[in-house]
Amino acid sequence: MPDANKVSLKVILVGEGGVGKTSLIKQYVHAHFDEKYIKTLGTNVYRKEVRVEKDGKNYNVHLQIWDILGQKVFQTIIKSAFKGTRGVMFVCDVTEKATLENLDIWIKYALDYGQSSAFTFIGNKSDLPNHRFSKADVEAYAKPYNGTSLVTSAKTGDQVEQAFKDLATSIINERYATIPDPPPATPVLEPVRETIKAEDQIITEFCNEAGGFQISMPIVRERFHKLGVDFENPSRNDLEKVIMSLVEYVMFIKGENEAHELEKRLYAILRKYGLE
Repeated sequence: MPDANKVSLKVILVGEGGVGKTSLIKQYVHAHFDEKYIKTLGTNVYRKEVRVEKDGKNYNVHLQIWDILGQKVFQTIIKSAFKGTRGVMFVCDVTEKATLENLDIWIKYALDYGQSSAFTFIGNKSDLPNHRFSKADVEAYAKPYNGTSLVTSAKTGDQVEQAFKDLATSIINERYATIPDPPPATPVLEPVRETIKAEDQIITEFCNEAGGFQISMPIVRERFHKLGVDFENPSRNDLEKVIMSLVEYVMFIKGENEAHELEKRLYAILRKYGLE
C-alpha cells in the first residue's frame, strides 16, 4: 500500500452572496442540499478529509474549509479570513453573468490578502436553465492564474467532490496561482456606509479578543440573531446593542478587566466613524 502522508490545509470559498458557496460545502461535507438561502455572517468553518496523489504517494489531506460572507464591503473580516489560506475556490452562478464578472474583486482580495495559494474557479447551479455563460468562460478566468475550473451543481452534487479534490491536488502539487502580466487592475468598489465599516471592525476586534474567528463567529451570529440586528443594514443603536452584548460575553469568559478594555476599543471604533 502506498505511503499515506497526513496534511492539514486551509481553503476558502469566495464569491458574491447567493452563488451557492455554503450549499457547495454542505453537499461536499454532508451530502446535503437545502433550497433555503441564508446569508453567511462572518465565517463558518467545515472539515473533511480527501486523498490525493503526488509523485506516486498518497496524501490524506485534512481540509479546513472556510465559508465567508459574500458582502465585499466587510474588508476587515475578509482580510482576516484569508490568513493562512493555501487554496481559494472562486464561486459564481452560471445563471447570473455579474457573479462571474465580479470575481475580479475577489481575485484582487486573494492576491492582496493571501499567501501562495492554489486557485480553482467554479460555475455553480448547472442544474438550472438559462445559463448566462459557459464552462469556457469560467476556464478563461482560471487560465491566467494557473487555476483549475469546473461547472458544478450543489443541488445534484454534480462535480462537487471533484472541485474540492482538484483544489487539494493543486495545493499538494504546488500548482500555485500566478500573477498575469499585466496584473489585474484594482476594481472600483461602491462607497461603504460608516455603520458597515464600524460593524466590520467591531466583529473583527471581538473575534481577535475572544479566541479567533473559528471560536468566536458562532457567538457573533448568536448575538446578532438574539438582538434581531440585520448585519447588512445596522443602525448606530444596533451597533451599541451589539457592543454591549459582546462585552458581556467577554466579561463572562475573561473577567471584568478584559471586558472593560474591549468595551473601550469597540467604542473607539464608533468614534472613529462619527457614530458615538
